[in-house]
Amino acid sequence: MNKLKQLKFIIPIVILLIIGGFGLYKFLYNKAPKQIYEVAVMVRSQKSSNPEEDKKTSLKAGDVMMVKEVGRKWSRTESVSYLILKMNLTEEEARKIVSPVEKKLSKDEIKKELDQFIKEQDISKEEKKNFEEELERRRETVVMRKYRIDMEEFEGFKPIDLIKGQPYQEEVYDWGIVEKKK
Repeated sequence: MNKLKQLKFIIPIVILLIIGGFGLYKFLYNKAPKQIYEVAVMVRSQKSSNPEEDKKTSLKAGDVMMVKEVGRKWSRTESVSYLILKMNLTEEEARKIVSPVEKKLSKDEIKKELDQFIKEQDISKEEKKNFEEELERRRETVVMRKYRIDMEEFEGFKPIDLIKGQPYQEEVYDWGIVEKKK
């Protein structure tokens, strides 16, 4: 009878361990779902005469201009201006590939903007507080893209080739061709 009591105690524990182990496995190894996107990749670098503005506003060769779900109709201008690649990405990767490098405003920048705002108009304490909170949330673009497509993966590709059509339409790439900018 003592063994029966032990079994009644051990069996539920074993079942709980199995269920817990399965749940932990799913939690640790459950990859975010992926889907096929089409990305428009810059093949020529944009250039601004002001070096600081160039970093903030100009896309460079290899930067992804836009990400769309597969099947989007591209205009003739887009198809001869950008390298359009199919990529198997998670939703987060699709967002990251077009994300800029941003920074918060410094305390001095916030104070300067706040002082200017107050000087230009008569505002209540509540409006001042709201504007200050908005300034604290504001982000300034430092570089247009944090990530880029490693164009060395496309050895022999020349932008002029796009006039003849998109060269890599049969391939589906993944995050492996993406690199973080230095």
